Amino acid sequence: EGHDMLEMSTMVRDEARIFSFVARKEHEGALDALTLPAQSRVICIYREGKFIVPDAQTVIKSNDEVVLITHQNNLNELQTSLATPPA
Repeated sequence: EGHDMLEMSTMVRDEARIFSFVARKEHEGALDALTLPAQSRVICIYREGKFIVPDAQTVIKSNDEVVLITHQNNLNELQTSLATPPA
């Protein structure tokens, strides 16, 4: 009924995965400008240690930790495009 406290590990099942990255300068800007693969959504942001539930007006800033839920097939692409700094 939505009132039980659950650990994230019990909520993420099947092909769903959690992925996070620390935003760099090139990620700054409107949340909807962030290029994500299909079946990926930003679920929260941590900015200076504070929890943010994003909405349509949310802006990503450098050093934000951005947390996504995604399909397991997207993990390599996300790692390459968001978590690995450019050479």
